[in-house]
Amino acid sequence: MLKNIFLMGSVYISFIIWIITDFFTGIPWYVQYGPIILFGGIAVIVAILEMDDDEDDKEQKETGKGTKLGSLFRLSLILFIWLLIAAMNIFVGKPRTDAFNIYDLSFWVFLVAIPTLNKIHIKIIENREKT
Repeated sequence: MLKNIFLMGSVYISFIIWIITDFFTGIPWYVQYGPIILFGGIAVIVAILEMDDDEDDKEQKETGKGTKLGSLFRLSLILFIWLLIAAMNIFVGKPRTDAFNIYDLSFWVFLVAIPTLNKIHIKIIENREKT
């Protein structure tokens, strides 16, 4: 559990660093993409090492309360990232890429619509499985 929190936290922190550095054009590429590459490589190595675990052991470790807490944590981080992007657009200016520009359609499609529709789809599938 602690390992998953460390990996997800590091991914979110590197994503936040990527967003912030995208608004400042004088920052070199390795400062912007370095944390993502580093923690992405660590996450891949950990995932490969954990492939040997039995799925029964994973199901026994997870509890309903832990998954709800994790879901709430992820939702709060996503909301924080959306607010960060909006604030950076308003107070700093236009980012280097259009993916973080709130005045561009790609931001609304990839960072707002797709995650929202994904959550709705997951809820529909869970409701179907319960019945």
